[in-house]
Amino acid sequence: MQGGAPSDPSEADDDYSAEGEYEGEAQFNQWLAEQAKSRDPRSKQLTAEQHKHLFTVLDGWEQLSPSQRKARALAYEHGCHTTVYRNGLRMQVTQFGGERVLVFKPEKPDDDDLASEEVLAVVSHDGRRWKDLVNAHGADHKKAKTLQREVKRLHGNSITQAEQLKFLTLCNACMRRKPALKTGPAGHKPIIAKGLGARGQFDLIDFSAYASENDGFRHLPPPPIHT
Repeated sequence: MQGGAPSDPSEADDDYSAEGEYEGEAQFNQWLAEQAKSRDPRSKQLTAEQHKHLFTVLDGWEQLSPSQRKARALAYEHGCHTTVYRNGLRMQVTQFGGERVLVFKPEKPDDDDLASEEVLAVVSHDGRRWKDLVNAHGADHKKAKTLQREVKRLHGNSITQAEQLKFLTLCNACMRRKPALKTGPAGHKPIIAKGLGARGQFDLIDFSAYASENDGFRHLPPPPIHT
């Protein structure tokens, strides 16, 4: 399935347990819980409980009368009722991959968009954020802008860049594949001198083995060449 199709939990588990590449799920979820404490209620990043309740409230939202919408919005327990109306404008519950899921509405819908799974991004939440990132990261270990584009395609703005960066620090394979430092080519650095004879160069002969016989000197200049 393409687009933002929910990842198969069994497939994700096989991926990150077989090779031991992803061992930081507990650490990631603990960090995520700390972030959630200071999260704006209007944020697109949802806890599992917020996602569950919002799903219930928005299911069939388009077909409700204004009074029915108001009743549902007032019953929402994770923020003021305006939060529900705001999310109702950008999210919807739809049939997706054989199940009903909460997705972001297409930014530029046309006649075929609402029926196409290509353009729908599934709303992630804290309870499945790790597995969604594993799925987006893929076997090719996407990073930086490549990962951001894939996350945006699959899950819209429901996974922040900070969460993606935290995830990458917990991917053992990515930590082992840090790029090597680039060094310039040897012998191409110019030597700057203020004038003729300002800098000198001469070779030293390694006499470390005879230091005791040469008053402790380990490197001696070569004898002068007489012409």
